[in-house]
Amino acid sequence: MKKIRTLIKLYNVPEENLKKSIEFILKNEFRELDIRIRKIVFSTENLAEIHIDGEDEEIVANFIHNQYGAEYNISEIIENKSYFGRIRKTDSVNFGLFVDIGAYMGEKKIDALYPLYEVRKQLVENRKIPLKKIIHSFGFIENLPLMFEVTEKQVIGRKLRVKLTKESLEWLLKPFKEENEALIITGATTKMIKDSLKKTNHSQDIEVIERIGFLEHRLICKKNTRAEGIIPEIGYLLKEAKIAVQSPKRLKQLLSTSK
Repeated sequence: MKKIRTLIKLYNVPEENLKKSIEFILKNEFRELDIRIRKIVFSTENLAEIHIDGEDEEIVANFIHNQYGAEYNISEIIENKSYFGRIRKTDSVNFGLFVDIGAYMGEKKIDALYPLYEVRKQLVENRKIPLKKIIHSFGFIENLPLMFEVTEKQVIGRKLRVKLTKESLEWLLKPFKEENEALIITGATTKMIKDSLKKTNHSQDIEVIERIGFLEHRLICKKNTRAEGIIPEIGYLLKEAKIAVQSPKRLKQLLSTSK
């Protein structure tokens, strides 16, 4: 039996709900492989550990680590390599975003920094726009999972700097290029989101529901649908879930008034 420690995080939903979601999705992804999910448990930090066995367990373990993260000693982190990461609190500092990529030194967790200069370079044409306004336009939200490339590592100084991978950057920018507003929701299952849309008659306003993680999704709105107008109606049904907006209009206004 192989035990796979991941960065799949339990928060805001009952443990059994997340277990069922993990099991259902992984069984579907690996339906053609010789693999059995024996058990799913959660650490004291609410991170999922998946117990599997079968002839293809190594293949599955590597896939899960690449897609859903793993824990590493900071000395094992490799510069220019891509890692799964989660956005931490978005309002803690004004010089960048902290990201959990699973790095530790001993038992101490080491957050990576997505520095403001990289944020500006990748997202706003290197213009000197305050971080809070960029966060507000792009829908960065706590627990949002993305792929990050490590640009700098200092083991002694316990520092990691990252930037978005090309694939994550393209994913993030897609609604802006297509001029569709979008909602990013963290802390809700797909079923919870679909039920909330159905109860509020907003299913017709959504073009597609993208699953980013097990409790993280992006809802691409149909043309001319105002995403912010949906939040008050589905928000109370999604309890403590966090909801952010990706707004092409807001970004255009921001870029037009900044140098």
